[in-house]
Amino acid sequence: MKDVRVRLLYPSSVKPEEVSAAIRGMERFRTYGILHDEAQVGGGGKAALKGVRNGKSIESILLSALPTVAYCDIHGSFSEFFRTSDTIPIGLTPARMNKLAEVEFSTRLEPSLGLSREREGAIVSLFRSREMAAGALDMAVPPFRNGMDLGFALKSVELAVAHELGHVFGRKEHCGKEGCLMQANRDFADFIDRFVIPGVDFCRDCSSTISCAINRMIVPF
Repeated sequence: MKDVRVRLLYPSSVKPEEVSAAIRGMERFRTYGILHDEAQVGGGGKAALKGVRNGKSIESILLSALPTVAYCDIHGSFSEFFRTSDTIPIGLTPARMNKLAEVEFSTRLEPSLGLSREREGAIVSLFRSREMAAGALDMAVPPFRNGMDLGFALKSVELAVAHELGHVFGRKEHCGKEGCLMQANRDFADFIDRFVIPGVDFCRDCSSTISCAINRMIVPF
């Protein structure tokens, strides 16, 4: 048997309360035997990246001064050919994140809360949650018509981290069951409406899929 560990990586611009929210998302995987820790990147130290898969590539994205992170940048960083160890990274970036629209043969980019690759890692964007906390979003779903709630903004970070880790640990496709954390979402308002307000978790089927995938990592065949 071997340990499977996830490390939260983030630049200095990420706030302590955002780190704490992300850790709460990671803690949902303790029941499956996943260990976790966290580290700030930058400053010239190497400890944060020690033993982390694709660590240097992830660090370069998190420390980039560019306002937008592209789909191709992230997926190019998660490569099985550049693994350095078994610790799986999940990064937090303040940058806006774009992904390819989920339409066949589409080349159109649309905003995304997070991107991931199975067994390799994930990155979650704080851009929309910060807009929400600052009251900069015109949301149509209650209770956000007349201002935003920092607690809900941080809850969105927690659930986005848990959702992306679900993809990392075996749930490749989105779930079709109402109330499951692995459902698809159209945009940030839909994410708040489907995930944050009701406070969702993994359904039984998704939990079983994740558990089986993690067991195969802990006890490889």
